[in-house]
Amino acid sequence: MRGKKVYTSVGKYLGHVKSLKFDMNKNRVASLLVKIDIRMKGLRSRVVLIPYSWVTAIGDIVIIDKTLSESWSEHKKSDIHKSKDFTEV
Repeated sequence: MRGKKVYTSVGKYLGHVKSLKFDMNKNRVASLLVKIDIRMKGLRSRVVLIPYSWVTAIGDIVIIDKTLSESWSEHKKSDIHKSKDFTEV
């Protein structure tokens, strides 16, 4: 999964998967840490946390079902970063 290119459902390239956040209690992937392409404008961070529920397809690339919006900023500040129930893999 690491290194796969990430695109939105409308075909916009975002960047690549840096790592995953894993929910130890539910034994599943909780979110993707995506390193944003430097040419992307409008995001304050160069690494964003994308909830796994936004992922619609994984193959040679990852496709997410959300376009860039203000909600991305909220998700990157998620408590997932601080919780001991989540681990980065």
